[in-house]
Amino acid sequence: MNKDTDYEKVNETHQIENARQRKIKRRRKSYIFLLLLILCAFFYLCYQYLFKVVSVEYVGNEYYSNDTLSEAFGIKSGDRLFGYSKNEKEEKLLSEFPYLAECEIKRTVPDKITVTVRERKSIMYTYSLGRYIIFDKDMVVVELADKEPVGLMKVEFDEGILQRCVLGKEILFKDEKTGVGIYRVYEAVTASSLSDKIKSITVKSRFDYYLDYDGRHNVYLGDSTECKSKLLFLDGILQKLPEDANGNIDISNLKEGSYRENG
Repeated sequence: MNKDTDYEKVNETHQIENARQRKIKRRRKSYIFLLLLILCAFFYLCYQYLFKVVSVEYVGNEYYSNDTLSEAFGIKSGDRLFGYSKNEKEEKLLSEFPYLAECEIKRTVPDKITVTVRERKSIMYTYSLGRYIIFDKDMVVVELADKEPVGLMKVEFDEGILQRCVLGKEILFKDEKTGVGIYRVYEAVTASSLSDKIKSITVKSRFDYYLDYDGRHNVYLGDSTECKSKLLFLDGILQKLPEDANGNIDISNLKEGSYRENG
Protein backbone atom coordinates (compact mmCIF):
# COMPACT_ATOMS: atom_id res chain seq x y z
CA MET A 1 0.00 0.00 0.00
CA ASN A 2 2.82 2.40 0.85
CA LYS A 3 4.58 1.53 -2.39
CA ASP A 4 1.46 2.38 -4.38
CA THR A 5 1.08 5.64 -2.53
CA ASP A 6 4.72 6.54 -3.16
CA TYR A 7 4.34 5.70 -6.86
CA GLU A 8 1.28 7.90 -7.15
CA LYS A 9 3.08 10.78 -5.46
CA VAL A 10 6.07 10.42 -7.78
CA ASN A 11 3.81 10.22 -10.82
CA GLU A 12 1.88 13.27 -9.67
CA THR A 13 5.13 15.15 -9.16
CA HIS A 14 6.23 14.27 -12.73
CA GLN A 15 2.93 15.43 -14.13
CA ILE A 16 3.15 18.72 -12.28
CA GLU A 17 6.73 19.22 -13.48
CA ASN A 18 5.81 18.38 -17.08
CA ALA A 19 2.91 20.78 -16.96
CA ARG A 20 5.20 23.48 -15.56
CA GLN A 21 7.76 22.87 -18.33
CA ARG A 22 5.07 23.03 -21.01
CA LYS A 23 3.84 26.29 -19.52
CA ILE A 24 7.39 27.69 -19.55
CA LYS A 25 7.84 26.65 -23.20
CA ARG A 26 4.53 28.23 -24.21
CA ARG A 27 5.46 31.41 -22.41
CA ARG A 28 8.90 31.41 -24.03
CA LYS A 29 7.37 30.98 -27.48
CA SER A 30 4.96 33.81 -26.76
CA TYR A 31 7.84 36.07 -25.73
CA ILE A 32 9.84 35.16 -28.83
CA PHE A 33 6.84 35.76 -31.07
CA LEU A 34 6.16 39.09 -29.39
CA LEU A 35 9.81 40.10 -29.75
CA LEU A 36 9.80 39.19 -33.45
CA LEU A 37 6.59 41.13 -33.92
CA ILE A 38 8.11 44.19 -32.24
CA LEU A 39 11.27 43.89 -34.35
CA CYS A 40 9.25 43.56 -37.56
CA ALA A 41 7.20 46.60 -36.63
CA PHE A 42 10.37 48.51 -35.78
CA PHE A 43 12.06 47.70 -39.09
CA TYR A 44 8.88 48.43 -41.01
CA LEU A 45 8.61 51.85 -39.40
CA CYS A 46 12.30 52.48 -40.08
CA TYR A 47 11.95 51.53 -43.74
CA GLN A 48 8.76 53.47 -44.20
CA TYR A 49 9.41 56.62 -42.23
CA LEU A 50 12.95 56.95 -40.89
CA PHE A 51 14.99 56.49 -44.11
CA LYS A 52 14.69 59.57 -46.29
CA VAL A 53 16.19 60.06 -49.74
CA VAL A 54 19.15 62.43 -49.85
CA SER A 55 20.43 61.74 -53.37
CA VAL A 56 19.21 60.11 -56.60
CA GLU A 57 21.93 59.16 -59.09
CA TYR A 58 21.32 58.32 -62.76
CA VAL A 59 23.84 56.07 -64.51
CA GLY A 60 24.13 55.09 -68.19
CA ASN A 61 21.87 57.76 -69.69
CA GLU A 62 23.03 59.86 -72.63
CA TYR A 63 19.98 60.47 -74.78
CA TYR A 64 17.78 61.37 -71.80
CA SER A 65 18.94 64.00 -69.32
CA ASN A 66 18.91 63.49 -65.56
CA ASP A 67 16.12 66.06 -65.25
CA THR A 68 13.96 64.22 -67.80
CA LEU A 69 14.36 60.89 -66.02
CA SER A 70 13.91 62.52 -62.61
CA GLU A 71 10.59 64.07 -63.57
CA ALA A 72 9.23 60.70 -64.71
CA PHE A 73 10.75 58.79 -61.77
CA GLY A 74 9.01 61.11 -59.34
CA ILE A 75 11.19 60.35 -56.30
CA LYS A 76 13.29 63.22 -55.00
CA SER A 77 15.29 64.32 -51.96
CA GLY A 78 13.19 64.12 -48.80
CA ASP A 79 10.90 61.34 -50.02
CA ARG A 80 10.77 57.98 -48.28
CA LEU A 81 13.47 55.57 -49.42
CA PHE A 82 11.13 52.57 -49.34
CA GLY A 83 7.85 54.38 -49.93
CA TYR A 84 7.29 53.11 -53.48
CA SER A 85 7.32 49.93 -55.59
CA LYS A 86 10.68 49.51 -57.28
CA ASN A 87 9.26 47.23 -60.01
CA GLU A 88 6.46 49.64 -60.85
CA LYS A 89 8.91 52.54 -61.18
CA GLU A 90 11.19 50.49 -63.46
CA GLU A 91 8.26 49.53 -65.68
CA LYS A 92 7.06 53.15 -65.77
CA LEU A 93 10.42 54.44 -66.99
CA LEU A 94 10.70 51.71 -69.63
CA SER A 95 7.20 52.40 -70.93
CA GLU A 96 7.64 56.18 -71.09
CA PHE A 97 11.08 56.27 -72.72
CA PRO A 98 11.46 54.15 -75.89
CA TYR A 99 15.24 54.65 -75.98
CA LEU A 100 15.54 52.71 -72.70
CA ALA A 101 16.30 49.01 -73.16
CA GLU A 102 16.89 48.19 -69.48
CA CYS A 103 16.32 49.91 -66.15
CA GLU A 104 17.36 48.91 -62.64
CA ILE A 105 16.63 50.84 -59.45
CA LYS A 106 18.84 50.18 -56.42
CA ARG A 107 18.15 51.53 -52.93
CA THR A 108 21.12 51.96 -50.59
CA VAL A 109 20.43 52.44 -46.87
CA PRO A 110 20.19 54.99 -45.41
CA ASP A 111 19.55 57.61 -48.09
CA LYS A 112 20.61 56.88 -51.68
CA ILE A 113 18.88 55.69 -54.87
CA THR A 114 20.77 54.67 -58.02
CA VAL A 115 18.86 54.39 -61.30
CA THR A 116 20.94 52.49 -63.85
CA VAL A 117 19.74 52.38 -67.46
CA ARG A 118 20.91 50.95 -70.76
CA GLU A 119 19.86 52.99 -73.75
CA ARG A 120 19.15 51.77 -77.25
CA LYS A 121 21.21 53.20 -80.09
CA SER A 122 19.38 54.41 -83.18
CA ILE A 123 21.10 53.12 -86.32
CA MET A 124 18.51 52.98 -89.13
CA TYR A 125 15.35 54.68 -90.29
CA THR A 126 12.60 54.34 -92.85
CA TYR A 127 9.77 56.55 -94.07
CA SER A 128 6.16 55.45 -93.69
CA LEU A 129 2.78 57.15 -93.35
CA GLY A 130 4.30 60.63 -93.31
CA ARG A 131 6.80 59.99 -90.50
CA TYR A 132 10.43 58.96 -90.26
CA ILE A 133 10.59 55.78 -88.21
CA ILE A 134 13.90 55.44 -86.37
CA PHE A 135 14.90 52.06 -84.96
CA ASP A 136 17.77 50.15 -83.34
CA LYS A 137 19.54 46.86 -84.06
CA ASP A 138 16.69 44.90 -82.46
CA MET A 139 14.21 46.59 -84.82
CA VAL A 140 12.64 48.45 -81.88
CA VAL A 141 11.13 51.82 -82.84
CA VAL A 142 12.82 54.42 -80.66
CA GLU A 143 11.57 57.60 -82.29
CA LEU A 144 9.06 59.01 -84.77
CA ALA A 145 10.37 62.15 -86.45
CA ASP A 146 9.02 64.78 -88.84
CA LYS A 147 12.46 65.61 -90.24
CA GLU A 148 14.75 63.15 -91.97
CA PRO A 149 17.51 62.06 -89.56
CA VAL A 150 21.18 62.57 -90.34
CA GLY A 151 23.94 60.00 -89.84
CA LEU A 152 21.68 56.94 -89.89
CA MET A 153 21.29 54.26 -92.55
CA LYS A 154 18.17 54.63 -94.67
CA VAL A 155 16.13 51.47 -95.24
CA GLU A 156 13.40 51.25 -97.87
CA PHE A 157 10.78 48.51 -97.96
CA ASP A 158 8.59 47.18 -100.74
CA GLU A 159 4.87 47.44 -100.07
CA GLY A 160 3.50 44.84 -97.68
CA ILE A 161 6.75 44.00 -95.88
CA LEU A 162 6.07 46.30 -92.93
CA GLN A 163 3.04 45.21 -90.92
CA ARG A 164 3.24 47.44 -87.84
CA CYS A 165 5.48 50.19 -86.45
CA VAL A 166 4.66 51.28 -82.89
CA LEU A 167 6.84 53.56 -80.79
CA GLY A 168 8.72 51.54 -78.18
CA LYS A 169 7.85 48.21 -79.80
CA GLU A 170 9.65 45.89 -82.19
CA ILE A 171 8.73 46.37 -85.85
CA LEU A 172 6.39 43.66 -87.08
CA PHE A 173 7.33 42.31 -90.50
CA LYS A 174 5.28 40.09 -92.80
CA ASP A 175 8.13 37.59 -92.49
CA GLU A 176 9.43 37.55 -88.91
CA LYS A 177 12.99 36.74 -90.03
CA THR A 178 13.30 39.94 -92.05
CA GLY A 179 14.64 41.96 -89.11
CA VAL A 180 17.56 39.57 -88.58
CA GLY A 181 18.48 39.86 -92.25
CA ILE A 182 18.33 43.66 -92.22
CA TYR A 183 20.71 43.92 -89.28
CA ARG A 184 23.06 41.37 -90.86
CA VAL A 185 23.26 43.52 -94.00
CA TYR A 186 23.64 46.72 -91.95
CA GLU A 187 26.43 45.21 -89.86
CA ALA A 188 28.35 44.11 -92.95
CA VAL A 189 27.92 47.50 -94.64
CA THR A 190 29.12 49.53 -91.64
CA ALA A 191 32.17 47.27 -91.26
CA SER A 192 33.05 47.61 -94.95
CA SER A 193 35.48 50.08 -96.50
CA LEU A 194 32.60 51.04 -98.82
CA SER A 195 30.33 52.21 -96.01
CA ASP A 196 30.70 55.93 -96.76
CA LYS A 197 29.40 55.39 -100.28
CA ILE A 198 26.44 53.15 -99.49
CA LYS A 199 23.44 55.44 -99.14
CA SER A 200 20.61 53.05 -98.39
CA ILE A 201 19.38 49.47 -98.11
CA THR A 202 16.27 48.35 -99.99
CA VAL A 203 14.35 45.30 -98.81
CA LYS A 204 12.12 43.59 -101.36
CA SER A 205 11.88 40.39 -99.32
CA ARG A 206 14.05 38.64 -96.74
CA PHE A 207 15.77 36.96 -99.68
CA ASP A 208 16.26 40.11 -101.78
CA TYR A 209 18.34 43.05 -100.58
CA TYR A 210 19.64 45.96 -102.66
CA LEU A 211 22.20 48.67 -101.91
CA ASP A 212 22.39 52.17 -103.32
CA TYR A 213 26.08 52.77 -103.97
CA ASP A 214 26.89 56.47 -104.26
CA GLY A 215 23.66 57.15 -106.14
CA ARG A 216 25.25 55.56 -109.22
CA HIS A 217 24.96 51.80 -108.80
CA ASN A 218 22.03 49.63 -107.81
CA VAL A 219 23.69 46.64 -106.15
CA TYR A 220 21.81 43.36 -105.78
CA LEU A 221 22.94 41.35 -102.74
CA GLY A 222 20.45 38.52 -102.91
CA ASP A 223 19.84 37.21 -99.40
CA SER A 224 21.68 38.34 -96.27
CA THR A 225 24.14 35.45 -96.09
CA GLU A 226 27.87 36.01 -96.69
CA CYS A 227 27.36 39.78 -96.78
CA LYS A 228 30.95 40.62 -95.88
CA SER A 229 32.30 38.44 -98.67
CA LYS A 230 29.81 39.94 -101.12
CA LEU A 231 30.95 43.47 -100.24
CA LEU A 232 34.58 42.50 -100.79
CA PHE A 233 33.47 41.10 -104.13
CA LEU A 234 31.71 44.41 -104.87
CA ASP A 235 34.88 46.35 -104.03
CA GLY A 236 36.80 44.30 -106.59
CA ILE A 237 34.20 44.94 -109.27
CA LEU A 238 34.10 48.69 -108.59
CA GLN A 239 37.86 48.96 -108.95
CA LYS A 240 37.56 47.68 -112.52
CA LEU A 241 34.81 50.12 -113.51
CA PRO A 242 35.32 53.71 -114.70
CA GLU A 243 34.76 56.33 -111.98
CA ASP A 244 31.75 57.73 -113.83
CA ALA A 245 30.14 54.33 -114.42
CA ASN A 246 26.43 54.08 -113.67
CA GLY A 247 24.59 50.78 -113.64
CA ASN A 248 23.35 47.62 -111.98
CA ILE A 249 25.69 45.24 -110.19
CA ASP A 250 24.71 41.70 -109.17
CA ILE A 251 26.86 40.17 -106.42
CA SER A 252 24.32 37.61 -105.19
CA ASN A 253 26.50 34.80 -106.57
CA LEU A 254 30.07 34.98 -105.28
CA LYS A 255 31.26 32.74 -108.10
CA GLU A 256 30.02 35.02 -110.84
CA GLY A 257 29.10 38.69 -110.57
CA SER A 258 27.57 40.81 -113.29
CA TYR A 259 27.38 44.45 -114.31
CA ARG A 260 24.90 46.12 -116.64
CA GLU A 261 25.33 49.78 -117.43
CA ASN A 262 22.33 52.04 -117.40
CA GLY A 263 21.50 53.27 -120.80
